[in-house]
Amino acid sequence: MSLFLKNKENNDRLVIAVDRMKNNKRVVNKVMKELIKFKYNKRPPINKTQLRLYYRSIYKIKEDLQIDLSIQLLNLRMVQFINWFKYIMSKRLTLVSSVHNRYKRDYPYKKLGVGRVVNVIFKPIGNEPQYVLDIYKNQLDNLKI
Repeated sequence: MSLFLKNKENNDRLVIAVDRMKNNKRVVNKVMKELIKFKYNKRPPINKTQLRLYYRSIYKIKEDLQIDLSIQLLNLRMVQFINWFKYIMSKRLTLVSSVHNRYKRDYPYKKLGVGRVVNVIFKPIGNEPQYVLDIYKNQLDNLKI
C-alpha cells in the first residue's frame, strides 16, 4: 500500500473526491446501462423475500459500480494531469544566467523554446557547478510525492 493511502487525511480526501465523481454524467450513464443489463438478465422475483433481496442486490451493485467507475475516471484524470504537467515542465528549461544571456544574444529571433521560455538560475560569484547541483537537488526534493 502506498504512503499516500496510509495517511488518514489523504484517505479522507480520496473518499471526498470519489463522492464528487459519483455524480459525473459518464459514471451515472454507465451505471444505468449496467443496471439495465443486470435487470434483464435476472428472472422476475416470485415472492416478497426475493423482491427484497433483489432490490438490495441492485442497490449494492449500483454503489459498487459507482465507486469502481469513479476511481477509474479519477485515475484517468490524474494520468492526464501528469502528462500535461510533464509537457509544460519540459517546455520550460532551467538555465544558468550566463547560458540564458548567451542564447538571447545568439538567437534573438526565437520567441518560444530555449531563447525565451526558461527558468533562469542566476550565476553566483563562485563555485557555480556545485550551486547548480544544489538547486536541482532542492527542486527534485520538492517534487517528490
